[in-house]
Amino acid sequence: MKFEKMWCLALAGMLAVGIVAGCSKIAADQKRGIRINKRTLYLYNRALPDTEYTVPGGITTIGYTAFSGCQNLTSVKLPNGVTTIGAWAFANCSNLTSITIPDSVTTIDIYAFAECKNLTSVKITKGLTTIAGGAFANCQSLTHVTIPNGVTTIGWEAFAGCSNLTSVTIPPSVTNIRNRAFAGCPCEAQLKRDYPHLFK
Repeated sequence: MKFEKMWCLALAGMLAVGIVAGCSKIAADQKRGIRINKRTLYLYNRALPDTEYTVPGGITTIGYTAFSGCQNLTSVKLPNGVTTIGAWAFANCSNLTSITIPDSVTTIDIYAFAECKNLTSVKITKGLTTIAGGAFANCQSLTHVTIPNGVTTIGWEAFAGCSNLTSVTIPPSVTNIRNRAFAGCPCEAQLKRDYPHLFK
């Protein structure tokens, strides 16, 4: 009993340290002109020279156009706990090459990563059921994408214009690939041959 009590106290202390660390990072980021309100990161400061950025713990939503057009960033890490990446959130981040998306993410909205021309790889999380329209449109450096089991719909123009996308792994859970989802991709013709019943 005494051991269990001590363990609970220790765990509470560790959680408190994590919460304080997250709050400290948010406060520091706000001073640098990054707009954060409660659990939403609304707007990254595009004037910052940083090439890498880690979103503070405690944030659950990356807002609409939050990082859109940030030309200096090459890498962004999202903490576990983020559930939503808003529309156009990272659109036109032309030098972004990698992003860490945790499994907690359940929504990637329309055009979230559109025009990220140097994005070479992306992990699509297991919590998603729909890849929204235009989510990765014109990501011209993507060569392979694995759609996780659980995704049922690949939206309109989700990967359109990914001119080097030669390979896509489609799981059994997918029941609907919307019109032009892979338009302009080298893999489009093969996908239509392999999965003609899915294209709608």
